[in-house]
Formats: sequence, C-alpha cells, structure tokens
Amino acid sequence: SHEFPADHVTIELEFASKCHHQIALLANALFSGDDGRADTVRWEELSGRLERLQAFKQAHILNWMPRFFDALSCGSCGCFYPAVGALGSALMRAERDGNPTLAD
Repeated sequence: SHEFPADHVTIELEFASKCHHQIALLANALFSGDDGRADTVRWEELSGRLERLQAFKQAHILNWMPRFFDALSCGSCGCFYPAVGALGSALMRAERDGNPTLAD
C-alpha cells in the first residue's frame, strides 16, 4: 500500500480537471465546426483523449483516492476534513459507478 501526501490529491485532480477542460474545448470545436479540421480527425482526437483520461482515472484516481477519502472522512480532526473526506468519497463512488450525480 502506497502512502501519498495530501497535496498529491490536488495535483492529480488538477491534472484530471485540465484534461476534462481540453476535452470540452475539443468537443465544442467539433460540434460547432469552428476549427477547420475534418470531422474524422476531430472525432479520433476526442476519442483518444477520452480513452487516455479514462486510463488515467483508473490507474491513478480510482486506484487509491477512494481509500484516502474514506480514511479522511473517518478522521477526528475537527469537522472540516471529515466533511472533505465524505464529499471526496461520494465523488469517487460517482466516478467509479459512472454516475454523474452524488445522490447515494
């Protein structure tokens, strides 16, 4: 079992956020047709980026962050960190289950 510092969570989530942003920009360009490239090239690029993001999530985010957030939610250091842990745990369940909502 690997132990990662808490700031490692921030780095990985920031990277995933930037990947999501790039995918959103590419999808917007694809659907608006404003970047002048052939649709086939754009679909292939979008598909490749989505596959790489999913692989990153499986290898990194979903590999250890659920345990990290579960442990944080059970902590006894005030009410802030357990609340962050509970929110993180809910987000990890939603990501794992492919559920875009947090209703669990």
